[in-house]
Amino acid sequence: MQLRTSQKEQTEVNLTPLIDVVFLLLIFFMISTTFEQSASLQVSLPQAAEGETEQQSNPVVLAIDALGNMALDERRLDGNDPATVRAALSASLPAIQATTLVIHADAEVAHKHVVTVMDSAGELGITNLSIATIDQDDAP
Repeated sequence: MQLRTSQKEQTEVNLTPLIDVVFLLLIFFMISTTFEQSASLQVSLPQAAEGETEQQSNPVVLAIDALGNMALDERRLDGNDPATVRAALSASLPAIQATTLVIHADAEVAHKHVVTVMDSAGELGITNLSIATIDQDDAP
């Protein structure tokens, strides 16, 4: 009697369906992701009874939140000391010279932070400076 030895078939894992599923998931998440840029700091502007309405085409915006955190054109600064503010402003100096520097300071921010920004801007020779407010009539 002759016995046959069973030969084991080699099993292979077919990766093609797995790769297809991964690519479909990748495409789904790429399409469903919103590419909305949000402000890096939440700022509640103070109200003003009078003021000039000035629209700049592309101003350089320095935002200061209620805690004193600062962001220049939506890039957070590492600190709020004069040296850090001066370094950030000097890096953006050509853009500021072309337009204007607009300070978006929160209504609850300490006055010293606004003065720090204004002093640093003055040291760098930035003369075109605006402070953003909202009109009392437009306030909620």
